[in-house]
Amino acid sequence: MTRYLSLSGEMVLAAANMVAFVALLLPGGRGGRAAHRALTWGAAAALLAVLATLVLKLDAVWLMEAWRAEPAAQAFKAVILAGALVSVRESRHSEDWRVERATGPVFRLVCVSGLVVAAGAGDLLVLWLAIDVATAALVLEIATAGRWSRRERLVRRMMTAWLPSSLVMLLGIIVLAGLGGSTRLVDLELVLPALRGEPAVAVAIALVAVSVLVRTARLVALLGAVRRA
Repeated sequence: MTRYLSLSGEMVLAAANMVAFVALLLPGGRGGRAAHRALTWGAAAALLAVLATLVLKLDAVWLMEAWRAEPAAQAFKAVILAGALVSVRESRHSEDWRVERATGPVFRLVCVSGLVVAAGAGDLLVLWLAIDVATAALVLEIATAGRWSRRERLVRRMMTAWLPSSLVMLLGIIVLAGLGGSTRLVDLELVLPALRGEPAVAVAIALVAVSVLVRTARLVALLGAVRRA
C-alpha cells in the first residue's frame, strides 16, 4: 500500500484532468468555472500529495523502471506544481478568467501534468513524449485564449522552438539507444560510463540536454508572455 502512495500526486492530477475534460462539455460559464477549479484545486492537492511523499520518504519505481517516484523526482514535481499555482494566481486578471473559458485551464492542466510526468521519467522516450505533450498543450492554450490577432505571434514562436527541439532530442535519444542498447535511464547509467571515450555519446547527451533546457526556457518565457498579451 505504501508503494502505491508514491503515486498519490499523479492520481490527484489524473482525477483533476477528468474533471477538467467533463468541464469542456458543460455549457456557458459553468464549464469555465469548473475547469478553473479543477486546475487550481488539482494542482494544490497534487502539491500537498507530493510533499507528503517527501515527508514519508517514499521511493518506488514503476513500469519496469520507466517511471520513478524517488525523492529527487518528487522534489522536482513539487517545484513544477508550485510554479503552476503561481501562474494560475497571476493569470486571474486575464481575459480567459473574466469570461470563464474552459479551454485555457484545461490545456494548462494538461501541460502541468506532462511536466510532472517528465520529472518522474525513467526512460528517455517517456521524457520525450511527456515534454512534447506539455508543449503541445501550451501551444493549444495560447492558440485558444484571448484574441487570435494578439496570440498568433506567440503561437508561431512556440512552434518554431518546439518542432526543431523535439527532433533534436529524438535524434539524441536514438543515438544513445543505439550505443547503450536501451532508453531506460537505469540501464544507460550502467552502460554509458564504459563508453565515455566515444564522441557520439557526448554529442547525444548534449543534444538531449540542450533540447530540454531550450524547451523549458521557452515554456517559462511564453507563460510570462501569455500573461502580458
